[in-house]
Amino acid sequence: MKKYYRCETCGRIVEIIKDGSGDLLCHGKPMVPITEKEVNMYLQGIEDLAEIPSIPPKGFKNIDEILDFAIKVEEDSYSFYKFWEEKVERPHMKKVFASFANEELKHKKKIQEIKEGKKLKLTETGERRIPDLKIGDYLVDVRPSKAMDFQDALIVAMKREKAAFEFYEALEEMAESPEMKEIFRFLAEEEAKHKLKLESIYDEYIYTEF
Repeated sequence: MKKYYRCETCGRIVEIIKDGSGDLLCHGKPMVPITEKEVNMYLQGIEDLAEIPSIPPKGFKNIDEILDFAIKVEEDSYSFYKFWEEKVERPHMKKVFASFANEELKHKKKIQEIKEGKKLKLTETGERRIPDLKIGDYLVDVRPSKAMDFQDALIVAMKREKAAFEFYEALEEMAESPEMKEIFRFLAEEEAKHKLKLESIYDEYIYTEF
């Protein structure tokens, strides 16, 4: 299995060809391990991570295919937010993106446990509807790139969360059992919460500047 490390000071990425002893240093500091997905993200940009994959036209053959697809969505969401956690400079915003990345890992773990046949206890929301400020719905689309500023990053993230919400809503419609419908409804509501938080941040930090 390939191993990669990145310098947090200059951004240099190295691939380990042969294991050795001691720390791998750059700019006098130990380099940090990163995944191959993160390597591709740093080298090629994040355009592919900003989009939620579309459900295949022919649908899915079984529930495992649905869950594998959902796991991929959560993995890409995690990588997207980790990228922006490192890019933004404000400590408060680093915490925001870090918390979102952590939530996507929780979603992935939950989906993996479902695939393993574990009975999960989901948070009930009843008939309570997650508020939708619709700020991101009416903003012009932004093409993601490493040159994006903070405002553009928020717009891309809001639209991503909206797409993720619609993705899980569609899976809820496709699910045959009440249990699977509940699971996808729960995940859809989680994405709706993310979108609400992003829109609230946008309203506080961007609109107040005008």
